[in-house]
Amino acid sequence: MVIVLMLLAVSGVVIAYMLDRQNAQSRTVAREMESYTFHHISRGIQEAVEGWIRGNGNNSIAPALAEDGHAFDLAVEGGQTVEVYFQDAQGSVLADFAGLTGDNLDMAIDIITELRRSEPRNAADFVRREGPVAISVNSAPEPVLKAVISSVLSPLLATSLTRELLSARAGGEPLDRAKLEQVFRDIEVPSANIPKLQSLLAVEPVLWQVIAQVKTPEGVWPPPRGMIRYGGLALIATTGSNTPRNRSGDLQRSSSMISWENLSDRQ
Repeated sequence: MVIVLMLLAVSGVVIAYMLDRQNAQSRTVAREMESYTFHHISRGIQEAVEGWIRGNGNNSIAPALAEDGHAFDLAVEGGQTVEVYFQDAQGSVLADFAGLTGDNLDMAIDIITELRRSEPRNAADFVRREGPVAISVNSAPEPVLKAVISSVLSPLLATSLTRELLSARAGGEPLDRAKLEQVFRDIEVPSANIPKLQSLLAVEPVLWQVIAQVKTPEGVWPPPRGMIRYGGLALIATTGSNTPRNRSGDLQRSSSMISWENLSDRQ
């Protein structure tokens, strides 16, 4: 009886080991398949994004987008559809100064100093590592706007200009160069400060967040485990604009994907 029980115990251990090994092998295969699928699909999506940007010519990206940021759809094998969206990603303060020199470096330091002074506990929530020193005047939250403006103007005037910009944005229409200059006039910003403010408050961002959502048609088995999403940062510079660091203006539109990753687990 004792021998039988021992044999049963040993058999149980062997079976458990075999099942655990099989599960480990299955997970390894699944990871390899996921890596292959990500590389295969994401590369095609990146090429499609680059093609769409080139097809837009030297025109601004924003007018080509739907109200929700939708740019285009891409049909892929298996009946799947990839919906591609662009979002303004320039609404935060640049915290990585690599490659900056001269006035650009000085401005970046002044801005991050103002942000840390006004938001000592939450400054990390309003920074980014990529893109230009300038921030998007249409997407930057109040702490970012105020930090940038305070790096140029006196505290009282900076508060007034920040409040007026937020009020102008509340109308629903994005601020363009003419509207921004009108706000400067309304607040009576000193003419000596306007060029610097114009260089720091961008009405057309060059840094964009690209989101690609893969939609699977109904009836596909096995069904996907939630929404499959890829995304990354794209740097899109129009003719004559400066690149994020201290480089001269490009002769023609250039674009590049700064990053690209699987975002499916971040829903």
